[in-house]
Amino acid sequence: MRGSTSPEWGQHPRNMQNCLGNLCLVSRRANAKLNDREPIGKAGDQRFSSSNLSPKRKIMYNITNKNKHWGEQDIYEHHLEMMKLIDNRVSILS
Repeated sequence: MRGSTSPEWGQHPRNMQNCLGNLCLVSRRANAKLNDREPIGKAGDQRFSSSNLSPKRKIMYNITNKNKHWGEQDIYEHHLEMMKLIDNRVSILS
């Protein structure tokens, strides 16, 4: 069960920290274990295999692993992609 919404990059300026591009659903247990780690450390943690991740978190971790970081530009681009999905939800779900 996913019980927390957690910013992936907690040390980021407020305007990006809580935007959709930086938030994902995680279990309370996972949030407690990963809360003090940098995004690249979270994305590379083998205890949380991709089969256990929400689809959005998988995307965020894939971006982080590919780029070797999770920064402002990554957050912004991911935010825009998520907004496109939301805007297109009617056609996606039809």
